[in-house]
Amino acid sequence: MHGWHRSYVTKLERAGRIVLSPDGGMVDWAATDALIGETSDPSKLGVADRWAAQRPEATPAVQVASPAISASPLPPPAPASDAGSAGARSGYLYWREQREKELALAAQRDREQAEGKLVDAETVRRARFELARQVRDRLLTLPERVHKQVAAESDPLTVLLMLDEEVRDCLRQLVTEIAGTGGEDGSG
Repeated sequence: MHGWHRSYVTKLERAGRIVLSPDGGMVDWAATDALIGETSDPSKLGVADRWAAQRPEATPAVQVASPAISASPLPPPAPASDAGSAGARSGYLYWREQREKELALAAQRDREQAEGKLVDAETVRRARFELARQVRDRLLTLPERVHKQVAAESDPLTVLLMLDEEVRDCLRQLVTEIAGTGGEDGSG
């Protein structure tokens, strides 16, 4: 009916852009045209018009029998859902939209990295590990530093205050080191 070359029709069929009649023997040209219109690249419409103007009117070598009108017309195509599911909208427009979303997300990620709002996860993991190791090492050396003073005291409250002061001093030193290396701001 359209005068298309057989290889082009085969290409459309493999891409799922040909609609067959209910018996599967003939092409439903109206539904096929609608499907091709929905799934084609809208930016290429000017190219198609330009070629159509340059091309002489071709007559098909083989006349294709027009499809029989079925008793139940095809339902209109479902409107695209806001969720953008692949089942509702397939083809060029869907994948182009997905590509544009990915490019926008990549640009946003790059901008946030440049502004310092987004950092590399591996760098954060490494810094967190180093900080935890420093805290652990400081706390493990605590008994060695205070064992003689604690042994000399008999009052439990004095021992508690000594340990409390030593732990706080240890943590203050850690905060000072972190603030000096550009880590936390030291307010805590």
